[in-house]
Amino acid sequence: MNAPPRLPGQVGGDLRYLLNDFARTPGVRHAVLLSMDGLAMLWSDGLGRDTAERLAALTCSALGTGRALAKEVGESDQRGGQLICQFPSGGHFVVGAIGMTAGIGVSVEPGANLPAVVNDLQRLIGGVGARLAPQPLHAPGGGQA
Repeated sequence: MNAPPRLPGQVGGDLRYLLNDFARTPGVRHAVLLSMDGLAMLWSDGLGRDTAERLAALTCSALGTGRALAKEVGESDQRGGQLICQFPSGGHFVVGAIGMTAGIGVSVEPGANLPAVVNDLQRLIGGVGARLAPQPLHAPGGGQA
């Protein structure tokens, strides 16, 4: 089994905190942060590595399907978006894109307040996306960053 992609120490610690904080949202079972090649980078506490890796691969596939659907219906912005799967039990699985570089999959319990979960997920995606974005090599004006 391959090792998960490694995140720089401070970034990885920040993201783990953000992910676990989000996973405490009422109704969220667990969450997994993945690279766009389907590898689990981080997952919420209590989720085993094997399950996280399977969810990451499936989430990556769902993101690809969502982007293909967006293109077919004329959506020009392929960087983001969400897909929500609802199951007969009332549970949901929410897939969110983090730009073109990463994604997140979230398992939601039956009866959870889905709008509240999605709202918190949007805040998480904003925070995660800012930390995953490449840092500029040069500061504005031509100097070194």
